[in-house]
Amino acid sequence: MLSLVAVPVLILGLLGCQDSAGPNFGGGGLAAGTGDAGGGDGGGNNATPSAPVITDLTAEFYTPPNYTMVMQIYAWWTDDEGDILGGKVDYQIDGDNGDSLGGTLEISGKEARLDDDLDGTPVFFWVKGVTSNANYDVEVTLIDAAGHRSVAATTSTQ
Repeated sequence: MLSLVAVPVLILGLLGCQDSAGPNFGGGGLAAGTGDAGGGDGGGNNATPSAPVITDLTAEFYTPPNYTMVMQIYAWWTDDEGDILGGKVDYQIDGDNGDSLGGTLEISGKEARLDDDLDGTPVFFWVKGVTSNANYDVEVTLIDAAGHRSVAATTSTQ
């Protein structure tokens, strides 16, 4: 039997989970040349001191229930300071069909989040505006909460 304290905590926990990966999760994409795409402030492949390191990057097409197809991107990382939460992820996606999407997302749980269900707790986000009929090159840079920028990691979809 649940105690009187456990019931409200359980209800709040369930309500908090409802919107964690809904249609507002991820960022869609910005047209090429708009917003803070790809390199952000400086970009390139020069990591700043104490920067996170992307150890693995995956991108795949995914159609969530009751939503349109997205590109699902996972970036596994290490960071000496462990302050990825509250940081940002820069991404640039270029398709062989001419599509170009990019932007900067907050790692806050709304736009991008840490996936505690997977080993290594990767940064996870969705990008809408892609088609499974194209191949895409994906570039991701992580910026921790202190502003340290990782070296860009790349992958592609086939």
